[in-house]
Amino acid sequence: PCPPPPTPPPPCPPPSPPPTVHDGDTDVVVPDTGHHFGNCVDLSFPNYYSNMSHYEAHEPSNHKFSFTLTGVTLEECKKECDRRTGCVGISLDTLTTRQFGDKEIHTCHGKQQQVDDFTLQGALQHFRRVEDVNVLVKQGSTTRTFYYPSVALALENPVCDLTVGVWDIDWSVQTAVIHKYHASVEVIEAGDETMAPTEEWEKYEFTSYTDSPTQAPVVEKYLPAEGASCVREKYEFTSYTDSPTQAPVVEKYLPAEGASCVRDSSLPWTRQDNVPSTTAGFEQCRDSCNAAGAMYFALECPGTLTYYTPTGPGLMHCLCTSGNPADATSILPDSQCSSKIVQVTHCTGPFTDGVHNFGSHGTKAVYQTAQIDSQMKLRRMKRDEVPGASP
Repeated sequence: PCPPPPTPPPPCPPPSPPPTVHDGDTDVVVPDTGHHFGNCVDLSFPNYYSNMSHYEAHEPSNHKFSFTLTGVTLEECKKECDRRTGCVGISLDTLTTRQFGDKEIHTCHGKQQQVDDFTLQGALQHFRRVEDVNVLVKQGSTTRTFYYPSVALALENPVCDLTVGVWDIDWSVQTAVIHKYHASVEVIEAGDETMAPTEEWEKYEFTSYTDSPTQAPVVEKYLPAEGASCVREKYEFTSYTDSPTQAPVVEKYLPAEGASCVRDSSLPWTRQDNVPSTTAGFEQCRDSCNAAGAMYFALECPGTLTYYTPTGPGLMHCLCTSGNPADATSILPDSQCSSKIVQVTHCTGPFTDGVHNFGSHGTKAVYQTAQIDSQMKLRRMKRDEVPGASP
């Protein structure tokens, strides 16, 4: 007789849910700005850091990639993915695997959202970066849900559109564990002093100067240069001082024309290392983007930063792009890039050095690099070669 059929193996048990980490509740009071779209709360992630992300084997829908690293270990490749906003996965080319001392190194390819640069085929081993952020916002029967593939993107997008009343916000980060957070946010009616809009400085042009400290500062003042008294220097004031003897401030860098403050997720931004939230840091960002051949550089979120390197207080994000800032998702007034615009945020300033804006929570202060300057000079040179050309 035929032997009995083999007993099928028992079905695999469902995967165990990752353990949960609770980080407590937060109570937040937000004065009403007069327009609910301006009532925003920043999502914070206490006790969570970028190196807590998790990677699991995963077959992507395509083999398009955004960046390549050669001669790196798997852990080094993961760290680079953690450092880049919107990085959703990495792939190792196993044909390049070799031993280097006591380490196994590879060529690694990374994938970022909406930044697909090239396509590869080969013996690829894929890993998905797991750092899923889910947000639930509730008030009565009103419920909104949001999803972000990384904490970095969640940090750049505050929860807005909050009307007067109490809102419950629950958000979580799922990696190898689940980090859960909760905030009870109350939007209250604001008094007249809170409702008043922030005054912005206006530039006044005068042709003469007086010693009266109550007069608005002049735009032009000419000083004799040592050893070259016939040379004129032009100084631009962007803020007021009641000391007529104070030296004027020179505005060295030109903001992006027509789009000096933006909230954007559409232009091809390239992140540089975080820089100090000072004039020296501003210039460091400009030099980095200029060296990279970018047309514009931007500053964002001065404060205590826990994402991208270095981390700590007194820093701001630095980004470069050659896209047109006029095509940004939202073009905002400069006040949105020179002050605290979210009530609860890690972007705590300073938001300006008195001349240049440093951006704010989710907003970028955009400036031209020397690449723009050199193009303008070239155009002027060509114009000057044409007799009778207009200035």
